[in-house]
Amino acid sequence: MAFLFKEAKKEARVISLAIDYNFEKLLTQAVFDFLEKRSHNTKKTANSYMNSFWSSAVVSVLSKWIKDGMKVPAEKIASLGMPLFPQKKKNK
Repeated sequence: MAFLFKEAKKEARVISLAIDYNFEKLLTQAVFDFLEKRSHNTKKTANSYMNSFWSSAVVSVLSKWIKDGMKVPAEKIASLGMPLFPQKKKNK
């Protein structure tokens, strides 16, 4: 998940413009497509709804993070514990 936010930070200006021009639907669709490709679940219908939900959530968080000036590190945003994205366990 941190990868997503690090890449988004690199493209913050483009994402910000997309949001300003109400292209959130396109961003959400791009995230949805990404999630669909990563899905290995046999329950396609239920999984599709879950991916729809999380794609909207991810775009919303990205939008807020960018609008707030990306002051919070990408790793911290990624570690918020969004259930869809498994967190890597730290070795103790």
